[in-house]
Amino acid sequence: MDSWISFILGFIESKNIQQAPSKANDKARKFALKSEVCMILQQSILKSRILRFFLK
Repeated sequence: MDSWISFILGFIESKNIQQAPSKANDKARKFALKSEVCMILQQSILKSRILRFFLK
């Protein structure tokens, strides 16, 4: 679903139809990377909280 939305956004932003798939792929890649980084950060914060709780 997100890839379709990013494809449409890429298509709208680029007025040339040949550039739309590559722009959409870049946006989808950036979105996936951001969500992965956020997930890793949340896991590390959770681990540090658990460690602090047990080491008190």
